[in-house]
Parts: sequence; C-alpha cells; structure tokens
Amino acid sequence: MMIWKGLCILTLFGAISAEAHGQQQGRGQIQGPQVVRILEGYTCMALNVQRGRTSWDDLPPVYAEPSASAAQIGIATNNVIVAEPRREQNGFIAVLHMDGRPGWLDARMVRQWRNLSDPSTQCHPAMMSNGRPGFTYTRPHG
Repeated sequence: MMIWKGLCILTLFGAISAEAHGQQQGRGQIQGPQVVRILEGYTCMALNVQRGRTSWDDLPPVYAEPSASAAQIGIATNNVIVAEPRREQNGFIAVLHMDGRPGWLDARMVRQWRNLSDPSTQCHPAMMSNGRPGFTYTRPHG
C-alpha cells in the first residue's frame, strides 16, 4: 500500500513538472494567461481588510443579489473589479466576480486601489486569454 501511494505521488509530481516544463517559454519563465482586452465599464478597487487579516475565513462574501441573505457566489479577492460608474444598492456595490459572474459586495469592504511602492501605477480590469477576468497594470513612461 505504501509503495502504491509513493508511486501515485511521484506520477502526480512528474505530470505537474512536465506541464510546468511545457509552459516554459522565452527566458525560462512560466507563461500564464495573457490580456486579451481591457474591460470597459469596470474599475479596480482594493479590498478593505486589516493588515494581516487575509485568511480565507476573513475574506468577504460576494452575493448574487445586493443582500446578505442572497446566494453566495464566492469570496472577494484582494483586487476587486467594480462596475464603473459605481452602482450601489442596499449598502452593496456591483462587482464582477473572478469567475466572470456579476455579483454584489458589501460596499464598506472596498477602497481606492493604489500601489504603495509606485503610486503612478494604474490597475485595469481585463479579460484574459483563459476567458476569465483578471488585471493588467500600467505605469506612465518618463
């Protein structure tokens, strides 16, 4: 039984390593999804959580409707895609969940997005090559 478990683990590790090796391109970097287009009608905001409180249990829920009694479709991520212009209803803000579904998040849980190490950096919600929403970042040149 122990040999079987070890063989399964080695096989799984080999498959993961082969997949990662197959994804390496260019300068030896693993390539992830690429930006296909910027998502118009959305803006980036940051999750408003206390420093050090970012475990899964601390992340706020995203609901299907603007109500805490609505079905939960997921949890918020550190960067949040918010509808622009901002739509608020019953204390909830309209968001685009990372799986592409529209949702609602407690409006108190978001704040302006800002890169602390380079405040000139801008965040843009984007559609990625894997068909899911994501983010891209730009900095002014000069």
